[in-house]
Amino acid sequence: MRRVYGVIGTDVNNGMFNADFTGGCRRNFNGELVHSDVSLKYCFRNYWFLKEGVDSVLAYTKYDTNLNPLTLEKNFSTKFPKSEKIKSAVKSQLLTYRDVKNFGIAFAVKSINISLTGPVQIGWGININELAEEKTIQITSPFSSKEGNGQTTLGTQNIVENALFIAPFVATLGEDYTDEDFKDFVNISKTAVTNTQSRSMMGCNSAFSLVVELEDSIIATDFLIDRISLKDNKLIVNFDGLKLKEADLYINLYKYEVEILNASIDINIENLF
Repeated sequence: MRRVYGVIGTDVNNGMFNADFTGGCRRNFNGELVHSDVSLKYCFRNYWFLKEGVDSVLAYTKYDTNLNPLTLEKNFSTKFPKSEKIKSAVKSQLLTYRDVKNFGIAFAVKSINISLTGPVQIGWGININELAEEKTIQITSPFSSKEGNGQTTLGTQNIVENALFIAPFVATLGEDYTDEDFKDFVNISKTAVTNTQSRSMMGCNSAFSLVVELEDSIIATDFLIDRISLKDNKLIVNFDGLKLKEADLYINLYKYEVEILNASIDINIENLF
């Protein structure tokens, strides 16, 4: 069993990567701009959904003929219409979904309750660009709020400018999650956000993906993101004290310069796109 660490960077400029229930960007208790792990996982699920079809992901909103969202059980039965009552059989079926194989799932339907811890765990992302700013802008609608009203409706939209979010992840490789599985995850991480385009996510793009394997030590995931900083357009990564076995950085070299400090080995740096 091997453990590999990483960080996924996301650029947000005139967009909204992860809004809260008020429409504003999520913030932590210190008031810093953050995003949840769910927002990144959605980008992976969206990639698999578009590239491999509706049955490649389970935790993804799907609809019936009346455009009502399906329940978890109905979602599962669209791929496996014959209900299984043996946990081992259901587990094998669940692991055929790409998102379940990577991130796990809590599956509770009727008499079957299964909790699968995914081999890939993603943490919350935090902004490291001091120039980041959230703004509220006015928008108009082409429609009136009621019949006979002489004016169209007005509204507001929140956007974030100049943010660079960094989110840690850790992957445990073994018999059920192979090098090929992880290679697929890394490849998707390079452009997952860029490939997920909606009105609110216009302006949200993949910035970098850092993958690190250590020689003989285990670290907390936030210990790695604490070593990453941004100065102007230069991404600085400090590996001081870490005994590296392998490290790869895939980054948008059209936008960022890179400075590597205190690395015990040569770091492989490639353009993200």
